[in-house]
Amino acid sequence: MCAVVGGRQPVGVLAGRPFTDRHVSREVLECVLSAAAWSPSGSNIQPWHACVATGGPLAEIKKRASERLTAGDP
Repeated sequence: MCAVVGGRQPVGVLAGRPFTDRHVSREVLECVLSAAAWSPSGSNIQPWHACVATGGPLAEIKKRASERLTAGDP
């Protein structure tokens, strides 16, 4: 398994970290998503789906989210 999973910390430690604009390599994203696919779930059905957005699509998501927050729409 990749070093990201092997060096994990308790959730409370990770939850307090701020987001950054630092680029995450495709290799790291693939490693994290692969580890998530193997993580346990109720009845072992792994019901999650993940999407990764970069560039223009990510900018559009951020823009729309900001507009909704500004309008008071959670």
